[in-house]
Amino acid sequence: MKYKEDIDRKTLKIKMAEVLNERIKPLSSGMRAILLDDLATAFESRLLVLSEAQSKNNPKLKTVVNMELEIPNETF
Repeated sequence: MKYKEDIDRKTLKIKMAEVLNERIKPLSSGMRAILLDDLATAFESRLLVLSEAQSKNNPKLKTVVNMELEIPNETF
């Protein structure tokens, strides 16, 4: 189970890096790694909270996340 979580986290960080590429270019590679790790942690934490809240209200529902999102530049 842990192995699968690591793969998902790595994929999440890669996708965030792709989306934020131009914005994080000025940062050093170490700072980019820290930022992407923090963003992945925050995202996973929120998904966990939402999933738990959802299961308390209606345990038959499942949380689905599609990581193939396109975010227009004007939202940044």
